[in-house]
Amino acid sequence: MAEINPIVPSFDALKNPAQSAPKPESPFNKILSRIRTHIPDQIPTSKARNLLEKLSGDQSDTSQQQTSAEKSEIKAEEKLPPTVAFYCGFSGTDQGIRSMGTAVENVLRDEYEKANPGQGTAITSENVKIYNSAVSVDRPNPNRFKEMGAHLMKSLSEGRDTTVILYSMGSAEFVGALQWIASSNPDFIKNTDFSKLHIMLLSPAGIFKGARGALDTIGAMKDLVKTTNEKSPYLGIDVAIAFPPQGITHQDFVQALRLAYPELSATTNDTNNQIEWTEIPKDQRDYYRILSESDKVAVELIDTALAQGIANKNSDVIKARLAQRATLLNKYSGQIYKGQHFEESSIQKAEVTRFQMAKLIGQGLLGAGDVFKNVFFGKQRQVYELLMKAGADVSIAAPEYDVFNNPIKLADLLSSPQEPDKAPAIFGIPGGTHTSFAPKPERTLGEIVRKSLQKTFHQYRDLFSDTDIA
Repeated sequence: MAEINPIVPSFDALKNPAQSAPKPESPFNKILSRIRTHIPDQIPTSKARNLLEKLSGDQSDTSQQQTSAEKSEIKAEEKLPPTVAFYCGFSGTDQGIRSMGTAVENVLRDEYEKANPGQGTAITSENVKIYNSAVSVDRPNPNRFKEMGAHLMKSLSEGRDTTVILYSMGSAEFVGALQWIASSNPDFIKNTDFSKLHIMLLSPAGIFKGARGALDTIGAMKDLVKTTNEKSPYLGIDVAIAFPPQGITHQDFVQALRLAYPELSATTNDTNNQIEWTEIPKDQRDYYRILSESDKVAVELIDTALAQGIANKNSDVIKARLAQRATLLNKYSGQIYKGQHFEESSIQKAEVTRFQMAKLIGQGLLGAGDVFKNVFFGKQRQVYELLMKAGADVSIAAPEYDVFNNPIKLADLLSSPQEPDKAPAIFGIPGGTHTSFAPKPERTLGEIVRKSLQKTFHQYRDLFSDTDIA
């Protein structure tokens, strides 16, 4: 794969630009320059225009208030239903994430109907894109970033609210899609209304400042591997996501986890209550049906003891019973996390030998070279900061027991001291882990998408406060 020019200079150039020899401007930097120095006439709101005027250095006194004429101009436009795209993290296969599409589509239809009564039927599977990982055993797609970029361009060009959920390494793949756009369609970035772009950074990989951040990212990846160890408390939580303890409400179980593992919970660092926690809807997937009869009996006994430990607020008993559950159910849980036992139809692919699998992984690693650059070279932060300045809405989401990110620190990193009111919103998934999305997407990913859409449609209602939008 041809190398794509980096978005930002090297670390040395960033530290002391004056001592660095001038380098030819990369295609992407040219595009970023255009964002800073052009005010696209296509953007109908004075707010968006003024944002870009500030970026270009124009300090003329322009009103921040949107006029009635501008409102009428937007109302007159045909409103097309929104789109949602999910960019998967490391190793996610089409088979392993196929549970997510329906969950996201249902949430999108539900929230769109609430905001636009009678129009929910406009949402179909065509409004949702679920992308596998560039690094997986799926056969590599040489047109990957082209397809991602083309979908993003089409959605924004049509004036649709465009939500992207960037999970783990998906944040780096999204930058890859932007790089393709910058190289092949440079005028698009200059002329685009980014206020229609809604970015949810879901436990992203590689958004940091300084060389230390790269080391922290490598450390987080090592910690993530350790969570699969049978002695890891994270494994017990992962298993409980696939097989929720019987006879215990989810709310009680979430509190029990916080009692047993306070040092692992994101609530420990949330002293100012910055995290808005998602609701936990009723469980819609029952995997207990796949257990053997003897294991069903065994886990029922363990859960009875676990419930007693929770009632007595005994953290040692809670830990011990969760460890027992992990040992008993891990073989089943592993199958589920690989994409087996989903209700959705299996994606039929030819079986491969171990040699073929190793070859596919190798091809994926080679093809994902630019993705790894975006993860470890510190490029992403500047891209997302600039998108925010250009009008894009950025939020942060994280599962409660995430070894990969501290969402509060990430929000601080992307916040401007001059504009504290524009700091990214932070959403949390109670009782979730970094890998907990595919088995129960309705309770995890679906609710994060719901939070993002509610925020989008709330802003939409604020803009058109005199309309009949519910």
